[in-house]
Amino acid sequence: MTKANARHASGSNLEDVDMNAKTLFLNDNKPPNMSFKLYHAW
Repeated sequence: MTKANARHASGSNLEDVDMNAKTLFLNDNKPPNMSFKLYHAW
């Protein structure tokens, strides 16, 4: 979330920041060839 907030673009809302945080998390932590299935826990 800290990285996503640092990238907060002008005109974006909290939903945009949340989606950016999810993308950053997946890029940094997801094992290759596996889909992320725990959005309900996010």
